[in-house]
Amino acid sequence: MTGLTDPRPLNVLHVATLNKPITPRQGYGPIETVIGNIHKGLTSLGHRSIVACSADSVVTGEKYVTVAKSLGDYCRAVSPNGQAIVVSHLSKVLARAARGDVDIVHMHEWLEHVDDGSFSPALPIVMTLHVPASHSGFEARVPPALMRAPVHFVAISEYQRRGYADLSLSRRPFYMGSTSRITRSSNRAMRRVTSSRLLESPGSKDRTRRSKQRAQPARS
Repeated sequence: MTGLTDPRPLNVLHVATLNKPITPRQGYGPIETVIGNIHKGLTSLGHRSIVACSADSVVTGEKYVTVAKSLGDYCRAVSPNGQAIVVSHLSKVLARAARGDVDIVHMHEWLEHVDDGSFSPALPIVMTLHVPASHSGFEARVPPALMRAPVHFVAISEYQRRGYADLSLSRRPFYMGSTSRITRSSNRAMRRVTSSRLLESPGSKDRTRRSKQRAQPARS
């Protein structure tokens, strides 16, 4: 595992959203464009960047196909068929992450699958936040300290970071601007997560302590 100042390249597995395919020109700035830019930026810095995505996505570099095509719209993921496609996508991402050649899993949504343990790779997860805290639904979710996988949240602006005051966020927001700025921000965020002091999630020590307590034999 590489660290904050370790010059060795990182191996990052991006979990693409399925709302739209990743293409060079979307005409606006959706999450798919952000994923494509981060992928290009990390690759240009010498990191190994793998994008787990739909077959109709256009990715320059390493592409890991999970489903035949994207859902095509932002509302179709809530349909039964859309949910089945998302579950299939995430299960294949888990299989890819388990090969042993990935350092970090980078996500942008589907935190609920981390909450319930259905998506729990044995790797640190970087979760880039894209909506204001008031629209996130975090208050109804499992506290980060109790999540079954180590999740490190990164904001896309200082304003957003302040809104998620209850989360352990990166001190430096992950700004969405030019490709060069995204590249620098993503590289910094990934390096921080793989540093030795951030390899444990905020609640990992608590989970370890509870596990030890359960393992201790009951006193007579």
